[in-house]
Amino acid sequence: MKFKKLISISLVTASSLLCIGLAENSNVLANANHHKRVHKVVNKKKSIHKKAKKHAFKPAINKWYKGTPKQIRGTWYHNDSNPRYNAYIKYNANQSAGNYFTDNVDGTFTPQFAKGLFNIHYMYSGGHQYKIRGVEYSGTDENGKPDNQHQYYEYNVNIYPHKLHYQLGHNVKDYTRHANFDIKQNNR
Repeated sequence: MKFKKLISISLVTASSLLCIGLAENSNVLANANHHKRVHKVVNKKKSIHKKAKKHAFKPAINKWYKGTPKQIRGTWYHNDSNPRYNAYIKYNANQSAGNYFTDNVDGTFTPQFAKGLFNIHYMYSGGHQYKIRGVEYSGTDENGKPDNQHQYYEYNVNIYPHKLHYQLGHNVKDYTRHANFDIKQNNR
């Protein structure tokens, strides 16, 4: 009889432990599922932030910055209806250089000696409008550094992805990334 009582007590205890164990497991599973749901939402938010494009530098309005705007850097060409006025301008991080082209007999164009600005600063005026100023030069020394420092020169330009629109007093010119004429480099 003692043996039967012991077996029944152990069965009851085992079954209650099993029930308690199952209940605890369900709590653990519920907590684990809750943990997965919460972290799924958090991970989803993180992935949204990772996918979002990083914004490019946007200059403050009416504040001067040193250098040239990044969108303007590179070589731009003015394709004029009169070939005498075909021109180019090159911008790097802190200077510009440009001039007209010389019309050759064979129908190609050779760039004239460059002149431009160095120590450039720019101011963003809103929209696509920028004001650019720097010290004007008309030549370079043997090391390629600008010489003949003159005076500060300032002009307005609208910068679009594929076009520069200069407002130079009464003279308005558009420059694009590609020349519609053949360029022949001079051998200096």
